[in-house]
Amino acid sequence: MTMVRASTLSIHERRQNVVKCSRKAIINFLRHQEEYGAKKSSGRPGNLNDLEKREILRTTSSSTISINEIRRTCDIDASKTTMKFRRSTKTWLEDSDVEILGWYSCSSDLNPMENLWTILVYWIYADSRQFETAKDLQFAICKA
Repeated sequence: MTMVRASTLSIHERRQNVVKCSRKAIINFLRHQEEYGAKKSSGRPGNLNDLEKREILRTTSSSTISINEIRRTCDIDASKTTMKFRRSTKTWLEDSDVEILGWYSCSSDLNPMENLWTILVYWIYADSRQFETAKDLQFAICKA
C-alpha cells in the first residue's frame, strides 16, 4: 500500500489551478464582465493614409527592392511628426504654386560624397580584385 501525500495547496489555490487564472485576473473579469470579448483598440493609429498605402503596394508588387529603397522611392518616413510636416509642407508648396523637383530627397544624385564613394569602390574593386588583408585594402584605397 502506497501513501499519497496530501496537497499543500489551499482550497482557493486549488480552484485557481482548475480555472488556470490568477486571483487578480478573476477579480478583473468579475468587475468588468461587459468589456471582456469586446474588440479593443489595436494600438497606435497608422501613419500612412490610403493613397500612400496604395502607392507602396504598387511599388512593391512589381519589384524585389528592399524596405529602405521602398521608403526612398515612395518618400516615406515612419515618424508621425515627419509625415505630418511633409504633408503640410507639400500642401503649402502646391498652394503657393512652387515647382517641386522630380526626385526624392535621399537621392544619391544629390549627395556628392555618396557619388565619390561609389567611384572609389568602383576603382578599388575593378577587375574583380580581392584583398587578402586589411593592409592590402588600405593600400589600394590610398593608391586610388
